[in-house]
Amino acid sequence: MTTTPRRDDDEQATAQPVRRDDDEQATAQPVRRVVLSPKGAKVEVELGHAPALGPGEVLIQTAFSVVSPGTERSKLELSRKTLVGKARSRPDLVRQTLDKVRQEGLSATMRAVRRKLGESIALGYSLSGEVLAVGERVEGLRPGDLVAAGGGGYALHADVVVVPENLVVRVPDGAALDAAAFATIGAVSMHGFRLGKTEVGEVVAVVGLGLIGLLAGAIAKAAGCRVIGIDLRPEALERALTMGFDDAVPAGDDAARRVDAASRGRGADAVLLCASSSSNAPVLLAGEIARDRARVVVVGDIPVEGPREVFFRKELELVVSRSYGPGRYDPAYEEKGQDYPVGYVRWTQRRNMEAFVDLVAAGGMDVLGTVTHRFPVEKADDAYATLETTAGAVVLLEYPAEERRAPAPVTAPAPARPGARILRVGLVGTGSFASRVLVPAIASDEGAAIAAVAALQGRPPSIDGARHAASPQEVFADPEVHAVFVATRHDSHSELAAAALAAGKAVFVEKPLALSHQELDAVVAARAGSSGPLMTGFNRRHAPFTERLRSLTGSGAPAVIYARVNAGPLPPDHWTKDLDVGGGRILGEMCHFVDLVTYLAGSAPTTVAAQAVAGGSAQAAQDVVATISFADGSVATVLYTAVGDPASGKERIEVFCGGRTGIIDDWRTLTLVSGGRSAEEKGRMDKGHAAEVASFLKAVRDGASLADSFARDVQSTRATLAVVESLATGLPVALRR
Repeated sequence: MTTTPRRDDDEQATAQPVRRDDDEQATAQPVRRVVLSPKGAKVEVELGHAPALGPGEVLIQTAFSVVSPGTERSKLELSRKTLVGKARSRPDLVRQTLDKVRQEGLSATMRAVRRKLGESIALGYSLSGEVLAVGERVEGLRPGDLVAAGGGGYALHADVVVVPENLVVRVPDGAALDAAAFATIGAVSMHGFRLGKTEVGEVVAVVGLGLIGLLAGAIAKAAGCRVIGIDLRPEALERALTMGFDDAVPAGDDAARRVDAASRGRGADAVLLCASSSSNAPVLLAGEIARDRARVVVVGDIPVEGPREVFFRKELELVVSRSYGPGRYDPAYEEKGQDYPVGYVRWTQRRNMEAFVDLVAAGGMDVLGTVTHRFPVEKADDAYATLETTAGAVVLLEYPAEERRAPAPVTAPAPARPGARILRVGLVGTGSFASRVLVPAIASDEGAAIAAVAALQGRPPSIDGARHAASPQEVFADPEVHAVFVATRHDSHSELAAAALAAGKAVFVEKPLALSHQELDAVVAARAGSSGPLMTGFNRRHAPFTERLRSLTGSGAPAVIYARVNAGPLPPDHWTKDLDVGGGRILGEMCHFVDLVTYLAGSAPTTVAAQAVAGGSAQAAQDVVATISFADGSVATVLYTAVGDPASGKERIEVFCGGRTGIIDDWRTLTLVSGGRSAEEKGRMDKGHAAEVASFLKAVRDGASLADSFARDVQSTRATLAVVESLATGLPVALRR
């Protein structure tokens, strides 16, 4: 069994992954996965491979999964809207698109939008099943345990899934496995209820009796509260009464009177707004039925707006519930397994899931009473059709043990042998960049085809003729794969590149090549002992304008080079800024421009001196000026910043050498000045992605070693590491040869 690569400093602190022997062969078989296809916005069941198990993760064979009547219905509705309709529904994405147009041009943006719209969407986020294997560092779970699991992108509607341990809970004795499949959705209701801060005997009004509202009311009832449900639909009111609500009231003029009567004239102590509506009517109703200084919790998708007077007069507290509870949207919690101390955060999202399944086991609520339809997973299209056409439908997908795996393997076309016309490529890492850039670039090469795909996270894309491998090591061991593209997150680049080289493969690894000198040394050693070439994805050196600019420095005279990068900010939780995973923006992004100036100088870097805006650690800096000296006397300055206005352009490269000047402006314009004359050349933005992939594939077919390219990769990586070292020490750093 192989796992996601780990960092060297974790080697001693981790235990080996555990797998049940009788499931080893089973998980190698293709599995079914429910997706929303871009072709006609249809729900389909596709065949794929079980994802690779990594540290801190749990491999689960699904028994039941719940089709969320809110979230997943919304995805269906959005997918069927026109582009204008999508734009109206997601103004945030419109702003991102407009920013991309300003930075990269209309044609590049439209290509990216078309690719995004052409991708299928994996569905599902709440399930139950049996543990097949656990990764390193997972505690308290073993193969054979029955569990509930959650999380978008993890707990998918699929035969086999991999879920981080903080999103997995053991199902206690007494809890039916199909009921436990509701644990994630139940945690949403549980967190909303907790935010109401109610106590035994208080009155809780639940507005909106969909699945979330029904479960929230059942939780409140089990906690000793008096619960009143409010909805427009008679069938929802009837179901609330069967779930044990004390009263179920039609939304309207009589609702306030009924709540007033149930609360002895005081009003509701807490109002849980679980409705989904484009109207602010639920907020207005909450203001009417809540008692003085009550708490109103927004759990559903509704606009949070209304007249201030009612909330001011009663001094109401309005809280918006964040999904399952503390830990949600925190990568350190969800992806790295870093729990919050129970003394400070009693009810995390995992503890909310545990509390829900404990309540189910104790008989505190009839979860299965909410289920209106059951379908086997192969009938997922019928399940979603029912969800759309039947008001109040709650749908459960079932994975019978004898049918959980597809009967036939997924096969690729007959592979070509070395020396044949078609070069077989393995792709490791299937994130946005790989899907948007690398896959199309490889596909455009008539002499290459992607034969195998391995995803460390999420779901591998559907690529015609490519089989889904269970792990990167399976790709490396395949004798029919001749070249490997590594496009994972940064912390695994060096280890995967070294492993692929050790397997004798030609390797293309996305930047950065390494996040430390130790990692880089390991790659250099692997390259020295391998017959395979290696190229790092420093694409800008392959851009057509770069070659024109480099002609200025070919005379042998020292050059002065300036690279200004107005990179813009990233969200605080972006993985690149996670120093353990992305390495920070210097190692993860600024490396591009350190490499570019090194390539333009055409000489080895010797010394690096850097300064940054004060604050934070050296590696976390993102507003940096670095000066690099070269062996031939050239000098370069790289200015990288996240605080500029995007309207001023993103990348500007200037070269001064031998009485001539060359300027690249955002890869759309090249200006050459010589002898008092200026010549300007304009073109489509081209940062060299397609050219670098074509260059690598050609080198592999021709048997080229790429030794010079690799030497420059190493020089650029050492110089980028030196930027961080100089920031940390405040001194220039001399580079080792």
